[in-house]
Order: sequence, then C-alpha cells, then structure tokens
Amino acid sequence: MQPKAWNTNRKILIPKQRKDRSRVENYRPLTIGPLICRIYWEIVDKKLREVISFSSRQKGFVHETGCLNYVHILNETITPAKHKIGLFAIKLDISKAFDTVPQKVINAALKRLGLPQLLREAFVNSYTSLGTTIQYAGSTTEVSLLIAVKQGNHSHPLP
Repeated sequence: MQPKAWNTNRKILIPKQRKDRSRVENYRPLTIGPLICRIYWEIVDKKLREVISFSSRQKGFVHETGCLNYVHILNETITPAKHKIGLFAIKLDISKAFDTVPQKVINAALKRLGLPQLLREAFVNSYTSLGTTIQYAGSTTEVSLLIAVKQGNHSHPLP
C-alpha cells in the first residue's frame, strides 16, 4: 500500500500568454505529485515493461520524443501529397481525455493487461483519497480528485 501522504499533490497555475491574469480561467493547471511517489512508480513502470508488452498504437505513457515523432510523420505525409491531387487529413483531438476518465475503470483496465491482483490494488490505492492543493490569489484550497488519471510521468500504464 502506498503511503497516504503520496496521494496529496499540489497544483500550480501557469498563466496563459497574453491573457488577463486577474481571471482564473486564463491559467493552465499543472498538478505535481510528491517526488518520492514519482520515483517509486517509475521503478514499478520499468519492471512492468519487462513483462508486459503494450500495443504499438499506444502513445500515452510511453517514453518517446513527445510530439516530434508526429510532426515528422505529418511532414513525411504532406510533402509527397503536395505533388499529387487529393489529400484528405483529419485531426482528432480528444480534449481533456485524461481529465474525464473515471478512476473506477483503472482496475478493469489493469486486469485486462494481466496484472496480478496485488499490483492492481497498488495502482487503485494510488488513486484512493487523491487530492491536490491549489494556490491562487494568496489563498490555498484543498480539492479531492474523483475523476481523471495521472499523466505525464509515464508511471501508470493504461491500455
């Protein structure tokens, strides 16, 4: 079981460029978990990747060079198409995709991956009583997080 203190994050608000800083909607939230928690899950992640193979189509929670690969693929597709007639491109942006995943589906997703129950319970526990503190305009607010999955630290693999 993960220590409860690891479930308390802090959220910082990063101002959007050229926006009125007196309005809270003009800030981009960034949630940061405790360093020891991130290190622990990074170790678990490395061990899991030794025994679980992920789909080659999975792009979340994988170590890649970020958007660079996709920009390269797009350029390699568009360049030859400029010399041909008829190119159709579709961009699918699932806005707030990580923010809308119910945490209760985590166990089922990990079960599909074949993780043992003990390890699934560790993942689920990492979302139990999950909260964050937000500082804005000199005041601090504590918030419970009931939906959303962690992202950006490559440490919680999901299919």
